[in-house]
Amino acid sequence: MLYQSGIIKKTRTVMECLHRFCRECIDKSMRMGNNECPACRTHCASRRSLRDDPNYDALIAALYPDIEKYEEEELAFHEEERTRNEQIQASIAQIFQRQSEALIRRRTFGKDTPDAFITRSQRNNRSSFLRRRSSRATEIQGSVDNEDENDNNNMGKIHPPLMSDLLKLRQDG
Repeated sequence: MLYQSGIIKKTRTVMECLHRFCRECIDKSMRMGNNECPACRTHCASRRSLRDDPNYDALIAALYPDIEKYEEEELAFHEEERTRNEQIQASIAQIFQRQSEALIRRRTFGKDTPDAFITRSQRNNRSSFLRRRSSRATEIQGSVDNEDENDNNNMGKIHPPLMSDLLKLRQDG
């Protein structure tokens, strides 16, 4: 990719809309048959509707006294940026490769269980379900212990839904 600076050289103005372009760029556009302003698509009758703009060129010269030096610095900056981006892309590719290899090793050595591919939110939901179940079992056991101590009065009766959970736990265990 060829880098071109954003500084307009040998300014030409499209008289219909007053947009400004480098002479080389706008002349090339007009030669290719685009009889319109590249910025706003306003129709231009011909290259005669373009005018040189020496005042704009003077303004650019005042802002950038050494345009060549500025363009060299810009080119060096863009080259460094391109190199940095290539390094970042290579690093990302390397990380992706390591992750892929680790996944293949994991699958190859049979460490995969159905739980290995559940998402974090599924894992969290399952964990909270198991905690609730464990907590409920503790409540039920506490209720049963209470019932044994308080058989003579009805203080320790187990709520029917809890009783069904208790029966399931006893059958499973």
